[in-house]
Amino acid sequence: MGIEDGAFAQTHLGASERGNLTAWEIGTSYAERSGPFSALDTTAQSGGYYRLRRGVPRTCPETQSTGAPGELAGLRAISLIAPRDTMSSCMQWWAVTLFLDDGDKIRGVALRLGSP
Repeated sequence: MGIEDGAFAQTHLGASERGNLTAWEIGTSYAERSGPFSALDTTAQSGGYYRLRRGVPRTCPETQSTGAPGELAGLRAISLIAPRDTMSSCMQWWAVTLFLDDGDKIRGVALRLGSP
């Protein structure tokens, strides 16, 4: 799921689909790129090299809104973000945000991508 200015593409996965890697793909276009996009693939391609922070970060460039989709607002958010030293432009920026309930169960995942 990607969050940009309150509009986002999303998919809901049932328990039986969560182990299917292609079920995590969102087939859409964004910022001169064509999908499918996957939060799992993006995280895996980082090679385990990312920054960790609380909350939903601003995108790169930092002019776009922050926040969570309505059904995820109010949950605790933790984000894995592309480190600055791995980017030469905002097109290389990414963040994967995990939304956790009070029992630390993941209730949502958001993939956010930078734009030119």
